[in-house]
Amino acid sequence: MSDIEKYTVREKEVRFYDLTFTDQNGVQITKASMSALDLSLFLKDSNPLAYINSRNAQNVFDLNNVTIDSAGKITWAIQTADLAIQNANNQVETHIAIFHLTTSGGTSIQVRKEIYFYVDNLEPVS
Repeated sequence: MSDIEKYTVREKEVRFYDLTFTDQNGVQITKASMSALDLSLFLKDSNPLAYINSRNAQNVFDLNNVTIDSAGKITWAIQTADLAIQNANNQVETHIAIFHLTTSGGTSIQVRKEIYFYVDNLEPVS
C-alpha cells in the first residue's frame, strides 16, 4: 500500500507530522503490531540520490525524532535540517519522505507512506 501527501513549507521550518498506517482491511496498525519503521528523506530528481539529514532508511522506531504511541500514531518532529534547502539556486525544492513499516505477527506485511514537502527558499535566488 502507498499513500502520497503533499505540503508546502518554508525552509528550515520546525513542524510536527502525524501519521498512522492501516492494514489491508483498513484497521489501524498498533505499536504492538509493528516490528520496524524506517524513514528515507531525499531531494527529488537528484542523481545520484541526495539523502537529507542522514535519513537513508534510518531506523525511526521511537528514535531519531520520531515517537509512536500505543495506538500506532506516529509523530515525526521535523528538524530544521530536514527542510534545509540543498541547492541555493532553487526557489522551491521537493523533499520526499518515505516511511516504511514492517509489521509483526503471523504474516508480515510491509506498507509505506510518501510525503512530498515543497520547500520554499527564504533566501533571494538570483
